[in-house]
Amino acid sequence: MVLVFFVYGLAFFSMGFAIALESRQSSGLRLANSLPFLATFGILHALTEWSDMLLLLESADPSFFSLEAVRLVRTLLLGLSTLALVQFGCSLLISRAEGSGPSTEQRENGSRSSILTPQPWLRFAPIVLGLAWVATLALLAIGGYPVGSRQWLTHADIWARFLLYLPGSLLAGAGLAYEARRLEKADFRQIARDARLAAATFLLNAVVAGLVVPPGQQLFASILNYDNFQALFGIPVQLIRALSAAAIAFFVLRVLLVFRIQSARQVEEANRRQLQAQQEALEIQRRAQAELEERIQRRTAEITLRNRQLTAVNSIAAAINRSFELREILNLTLERILEALDAEGGGIFLSSQVGCDPSTQLWRDMPEDLVKTLATLRFDTVVVAQMEERVFLTAPLKAKGRTVGVICVTRARDSEFDTEDGRLLTAIGHQVSVAVENARLFCQVQNVAALEERERIAREMHDGIAQVVGFLNLKTRVVQQLVAGGRLGQAEAELTQMQKIVQEAYTDIRQSILSLRTATELERGLESAIRDSATDFAEQNSIPVELTLAEKEDVSFPAEAEVQMVRIVQEALANVRKHSRANKVWIRLARRDGEGILTVEDDGIGFDLSQAEGKKRRCFGLETMRERAESVGARLEVVSIPGEGTRIQVRFRFEQRATEPRAISQNTAG
Repeated sequence: MVLVFFVYGLAFFSMGFAIALESRQSSGLRLANSLPFLATFGILHALTEWSDMLLLLESADPSFFSLEAVRLVRTLLLGLSTLALVQFGCSLLISRAEGSGPSTEQRENGSRSSILTPQPWLRFAPIVLGLAWVATLALLAIGGYPVGSRQWLTHADIWARFLLYLPGSLLAGAGLAYEARRLEKADFRQIARDARLAAATFLLNAVVAGLVVPPGQQLFASILNYDNFQALFGIPVQLIRALSAAAIAFFVLRVLLVFRIQSARQVEEANRRQLQAQQEALEIQRRAQAELEERIQRRTAEITLRNRQLTAVNSIAAAINRSFELREILNLTLERILEALDAEGGGIFLSSQVGCDPSTQLWRDMPEDLVKTLATLRFDTVVVAQMEERVFLTAPLKAKGRTVGVICVTRARDSEFDTEDGRLLTAIGHQVSVAVENARLFCQVQNVAALEERERIAREMHDGIAQVVGFLNLKTRVVQQLVAGGRLGQAEAELTQMQKIVQEAYTDIRQSILSLRTATELERGLESAIRDSATDFAEQNSIPVELTLAEKEDVSFPAEAEVQMVRIVQEALANVRKHSRANKVWIRLARRDGEGILTVEDDGIGFDLSQAEGKKRRCFGLETMRERAESVGARLEVVSIPGEGTRIQVRFRFEQRATEPRAISQNTAG
């Protein structure tokens, strides 16, 4: 019996281990999804049979193992292994039912059904049977059989075979029988035959392992048990079980060959497809080679043309970036378009509402009637049309959503324009539109700058020269009255005062002329403009100016900020001349803590800043300097102490962008 149990366990263990190794291979067969449960059954049930072998060996001298513990573990292994067998059979049947649906035989004989017919409810069978066995064990314990006792273990063995082993073997046999049909349809005939034989051995196992149980008080256990079987057939039932286990292992392992056969077929099919693909690839390669040569030639011609077109676009863009002269840009653009599109003639026609030149229209080698038409019509899209013996292509020029003109090229009728030509002309049209808009804005800026300068001069004349002239007119009348009255001394004093006022007016006029030269001076840099203003101030007023100016690389202001910085210096120097009575002036330009700092300081009489700002009469000079600083995002600081001079300081932070220049009150009066 020890040898029987050893062979019995070895057969199932070999089967389980072989299935576990085979299941690692990927396969599209549904059988592969159910095999892990059969592997679990084989390994666990082998341990069950080897536990029986161990009990036989230790029964003579039970000194190494606890027989009670071995019996308890053996019973639990029996339940778990047979539960895995139930799951294997149900998994095969469920996958059959869900994968292929009712067979033709089942549809033709719909009235016949049995418990082994594939049904979705089988997914719950393992849970129900397992719970039934556990409930039976619990009832045995409640009914007076202590857990682990001989009686409890015997009944647990009997009910495990009735509730789990018997239905598990039947379900496994039915599942393999159904799987045999599918394997046969898949042209695995030998494997299908082995699957049917495996199903038959499982049905045999259902009888000898599921119905023949240890002797017990139950009806079936008292009839079909080990003792009666041996008395009837003369051999122990365990021997038949070992033989059926060996047969199950043999046929199941033969069924496993289906995976290798399938892999071989897949490799063969893959090789066939690879060979076919290679042949097709060679044919495609031969055809592609001929097409490629043709495409290379065609593509080379296209690349040459596109390079020429790209060169034209780049040259037009460069012209737009370096100049605001619209007519110069349009002439170059028209020349490049004719080259890029290989056109015989062309033209650019702008509407009379754009730019500073309302009559900007250029054309070359175009019929007069077409020129007249394009000069009046405006197309919103690309247009290709024919006129007389020519075909022409036009694209709109759009700026800010409105059409400002049209660009046109012409060819002979036998040379058509394609879509790429239209795209290129449209792209060039966009660049021309940018140039038109830039020219218009540049013209507007020039006009606005001229108007602002006129307004500044007008204010300065109103606040300075006009008031001086009015005062001189009044003084002239006074002098006339004094001369007529014979008061020549008083008249001479008035004339002296008038001479002083005229001299101050002359100085103001020179200061205005200097401010007009600021834009020209700034072309040489901010430092040069400040140095020239300081030199003129020192020469005209005999007040020395000490300059401390940083290098241009250290302090570099935006262009609009440089203009306002120079104007602030000029305004500060004008205030020094008029009000400070200073003996010396210091001008410093430096960079510190991320700020550009411009300082104009004098050693004059100073003033009380709070009183000056509180006067009803506004301090136009200080207000103008503050507005100039704020217009470029800078901050003006004024520090003045009576008797100790005045310091004007402008702080410009380089991280911030200068704000949009605003209208600035201009006044040289402080």
